[in-house]
Amino acid sequence: MGDDPVDREGGDRKPVGLVVRLAYATLDDFRRRFAANLSRGGVFIQTREPRPVGTAVAFELRLSTGEKVLRGDGVVRWIATEDQAAQPRRVPGMGIQFTRLDAASRALVDAMAAARAAQGALTPSGGPALTPPGPARPIATPVPVFT
Repeated sequence: MGDDPVDREGGDRKPVGLVVRLAYATLDDFRRRFAANLSRGGVFIQTREPRPVGTAVAFELRLSTGEKVLRGDGVVRWIATEDQAAQPRRVPGMGIQFTRLDAASRALVDAMAAARAAQGALTPSGGPALTPPGPARPIATPVPVFT
């Protein structure tokens, strides 16, 4: 089926809805602590229940207060399995490539990527593309969204 969002029968595939509640209480805390999970091209979501590669997702990341901070659509591009023996320890999750972000989310992603680039953490193009982060990030359990 590849990257095409239309299945063989000619109908549109419905994206899997994910709501991820993060441990961060404020937007400043989110910006400071979640930045390693985010690039202009996508986001790493730490979870023990990743969706299969190629899955279309409609996602929403929320602070612990319920405030929405990132919302859009994407495609799962890779899966990371937990490896406690790796140095640094590898955490489980999935890399999601953005296909659409709402305007507020795009502005936040661009601002966070620019701040990281200014600190020398990213290349000018916004890379590295979806590199799995190290440990010490909260594990989020995706919650299905029914529309």
